Amino acid sequence: MKIPSLILATATFTFSNFSLSQEFLGGVEVGMSPQEVVRTVEGAKMFENGSFLSNGATELVRNKDYEVVGETFIQNFYFIDNRLDQITLNLKRERSFVDTLFVFEALVQALRAKYGNEINHTVRRRGVFKKAEADWFTENGVNIGIYSTAVEGYNAMLNVNYQARISESVDKL
Repeated sequence: MKIPSLILATATFTFSNFSLSQEFLGGVEVGMSPQEVVRTVEGAKMFENGSFLSNGATELVRNKDYEVVGETFIQNFYFIDNRLDQITLNLKRERSFVDTLFVFEALVQALRAKYGNEINHTVRRRGVFKKAEADWFTENGVNIGIYSTAVEGYNAMLNVNYQARISESVDKL
């Protein structure tokens, strides 16, 4: 019996609802409508019966062939009240943790070139539970994290999270 693989690669771009216009992924902005995303993202199409996230966001748009760092991902666009809330990327080709680390490091290099050095970069290759993570806090208030995990004998999972948060108390700090 073959043991099922963990989700290979998921890249999540999460945004809080706020009034400032911030661009992510070549013209895609937080709060866009599904129709605006389809017009903006080459290859994106409306998607019926999409998945749901724990925050209530619904997948309404999908792009099956998004290329970044030489890899092909599936982009899933999630909306709350028809406003873009989150983007998730899933790597199309499964791979081991060791092979996933090549993608992880390529993403780290790309983000480092764009945002500067990360504030954290940890890789643990030994043991049953393997993990890699890197984090950035950008000047425009975006928190970015790349996380890869795997259990011995399973394919790895890779997440990239972009989170834009503006706190009501930010001016008080």
